[in-house]
Amino acid sequence: GTQWTCRRRNDARPSSTGGARIGVFSSSARGCSTAAMRVFDVDRKSDPPAADDEEVQLLAVKMELPQDKIDANKTRHEKRKWIFASLTILLCGILFVALWVSMDASKQLSPAAEGNDADAATTPDEKPEPKVPEVNFGETFQRYLPASELLQMWESTIDAKNLAIEMEYVSKIGRSIEGRDIAAVRLGNPAANKTVLITGGVHAREWISPAALLGAFLKIASSTDPSLLRLFQKVRLLVVPLVNPDGYDFSLQTNRMWRKNRRNNEKGNCKGVDLNRNFGAHYGAVDASTSPCSETFRGSGAFSEPESLAIRDLVNSEKSKGMDFVGFIDFHSYGGLILYPPGWGKRPPTVPEKTEQELKDLAGLISRRIKQVSGYDYKPESAQQLYPVGGSADDWMYTVSLTGLSFTIELRPSDQNVCDKRCITNNGFVLPPSEIESTSKDVMAAILTLMEHVG
Repeated sequence: GTQWTCRRRNDARPSSTGGARIGVFSSSARGCSTAAMRVFDVDRKSDPPAADDEEVQLLAVKMELPQDKIDANKTRHEKRKWIFASLTILLCGILFVALWVSMDASKQLSPAAEGNDADAATTPDEKPEPKVPEVNFGETFQRYLPASELLQMWESTIDAKNLAIEMEYVSKIGRSIEGRDIAAVRLGNPAANKTVLITGGVHAREWISPAALLGAFLKIASSTDPSLLRLFQKVRLLVVPLVNPDGYDFSLQTNRMWRKNRRNNEKGNCKGVDLNRNFGAHYGAVDASTSPCSETFRGSGAFSEPESLAIRDLVNSEKSKGMDFVGFIDFHSYGGLILYPPGWGKRPPTVPEKTEQELKDLAGLISRRIKQVSGYDYKPESAQQLYPVGGSADDWMYTVSLTGLSFTIELRPSDQNVCDKRCITNNGFVLPPSEIESTSKDVMAAILTLMEHVG
């Protein structure tokens, strides 16, 4: 409630304590800055400091102000503080929002910059990928499900009828050699004529294939991502989640390493046909045994088995309705590989150079997308680099699809993860159930990337 003034004269006014308040100022000081003033009380028993030649003594007098002016000053001061605080909060809020937007935008960047520059230079344009939704699987994948339970999960999810994507469960596209139903699922706009075919569980011991397909399906079914919903308006998905239910259950219950179906061959006591040597493209050309006891026994003829026949009939039926098959993925295990045609012979290539380049580029893109969502590395390569075969599903679909975009994906683990106790497993086919959920992200990323490419 007091104010100090300065006077340019060498007199003193009484201070409130009976003395005088004297200020000595430098002659170069502007105004009456307290920083330039040395203040002392005359009433103290000390002499004032002598003024330098360059200094002029100024009088600082304590002035009493009226109460209304004091209150007005306080009000103005408080108002300034409030305005300053409000502006500070507003500025912080703007900076926080700008930072959040920039971080969110960076997460949506295409992974094209990842990997080596040579790959990025030859890859097709990468579109923003629909987000892979997180799903709490609970107890669903604490074990590998028998065929009946696994298919029931597909059917019951679709029957819930609260899905953003139109889906249809087809309970029987054929019957296995032992009479089990082979089911299929249609996902997406029925009016869309572009169709991508997905198959799993061709080889009995590769349990991760149908399990991860189910996991990917549950993620799709729970998604409300607008970009994913738009994708399913343009491209339809046709899934056969378990091609070989007989062999799968036999592997699950009796012989863990069983590979083939359960055909009772006429000659000898050896059962089963390798379904991935039984398709009609380049049937019997290479690595397709004529011995019923062989793991790669090709059967008595192309499509001799009801399981492979069911796939052929499904594709032909859909094509007769005007559906164009523009892509195909057959999920197997193991190896961490993305394989593309040709797979039926050695070089020189039997796939047109332009198509082979597109397959190579797309396989590289799928690999990068998988790494983005799950962190797992998949190696793209021509199927014949692994080993040439005849009568495989992917080679057959390559010959019947309009675009030739056909792949076999060997799911995790990769060969380097199959070793001693430091690795995931000491047998690549025996993948623990704890790997199902993360592998389902690999599957979904691969499927959506192919759908985006053809959409």
